[in-house]
Order: sequence, then C-alpha cells, then structure tokens
Amino acid sequence: MKRTPKTGSLWVTLRTFFHSCAICSQLVLCSRNQYAQVCILIMRYALKKEIEAGMETITPIAVPAPATDPASFGFAACEGGICAAAGIRAAGIHAGFRADPNRRDLALVAADETCVCAATFTQNRFCAAPVQVSRPRAAQGHARAVILNSGNANASTGEPGVQNAQASAALVAQALGCAEDDVLVASTGVIGVPLPMEPYETGVPAAVEALAHSPEAAHDAARA
Repeated sequence: MKRTPKTGSLWVTLRTFFHSCAICSQLVLCSRNQYAQVCILIMRYALKKEIEAGMETITPIAVPAPATDPASFGFAACEGGICAAAGIRAAGIHAGFRADPNRRDLALVAADETCVCAATFTQNRFCAAPVQVSRPRAAQGHARAVILNSGNANASTGEPGVQNAQASAALVAQALGCAEDDVLVASTGVIGVPLPMEPYETGVPAAVEALAHSPEAAHDAARA
C-alpha cells in the first residue's frame, strides 16, 4: 500500500530541507561523506515515524485460512495406516542397524499377492543404491513388498552398496516366495557408511514372521 505524505508533514519538511542543502552543499561545514551519513540517518528516522503513524490508520486485510482437513480434499479418515488397504501386511522390528535395542530399524510392508505399484524417486544423478535398485523395478508397474531400514542410508557406497541393496531384496523375495524384481528397497540414515548385511540376514526372517494386517503392525512399521 502506497501512502502519500501529507502536506506539512515531517517527511515533506525534511525532504525540502535536504533538497535545499544539496543545492548549497558547499556551505555545509563537514565532509560530503559525513553530510551524506547524517542525511541518511535523519531520513530513516523520519520515514520510520511516518510509517508508524500510518500503521494506525491501516486496516489489515483478512486472509482466509486454507482448509487443511482431509475431507476438504475428498479424503476420508480411516484407521490402520498402511494396513488400511485390504491384503497389505506390515511389520517393524529392531534388526541391529541402530545400537539402541529399543528402537525399531527395519520395516517390511508386503502384499498378499503381487499388486500394482507406483512410486516417485529423486532425479538426482548421484542417487543412493536403494534408488538405483528400486527405480527400474517400480517402473515395471507391479511389486510384492518393500523392505526399509533406518540407521544407514546406503548412500555414497558405490557398487558394493548396490550389491547389498540387491541382496537384501533377494532375502525378502526368498522369504515371501516371490520374484526378486518384485521387492523394492529403501534406506535412511548415515551417509557414506557401508550397509551391513547381518541385520538383514537375521532381521528379514523375523520381520516376515511378524507380518500382520492390523493398525498395530502398521504403527510398528512406521516407527522403524
């Protein structure tokens, strides 16, 4: 909002004064730099006072808050998390990626049968090993399971990282009795540290055993 200073205001008075001083600046008994600094300070003070005075007469614009409830976007709240969908089971356990035994660090989400798959991935050329493995598999349009670990991102780990991601998917495929290409992998955690396979070797069988179709199982997977 642009405000026009009223005639006779402090701002108009100072502006007129400084204009006169600029014309006769040779009469000012100070250096040009000092003169300019003083002018700027006084003008800032005058402008601040004008703004403060103007704020008293300005009425704020009422901006309606956007709707955030799911119903406004055509969604209906439901219980069950990832297991709200029929035929989906989940599990979340501690496998050993993290030192704290009370923290879950391995999640498994599996469908009873191979189902339609859609996914989004980073477009970064320097993506982590799980992305390199999962992206072409998801592009096939179908999958059976997703295995996810926390505590280690398996990023910046080179070809060994890719091999470990493939090996972890193979463990899940063997336990579920499906094709390796139908298993997607995801990892999050520290970067640049080789992904250990021992937690997968002991954790995958335990996660498969814990698979369940319930809100509690979905919650465990979400916490891993």
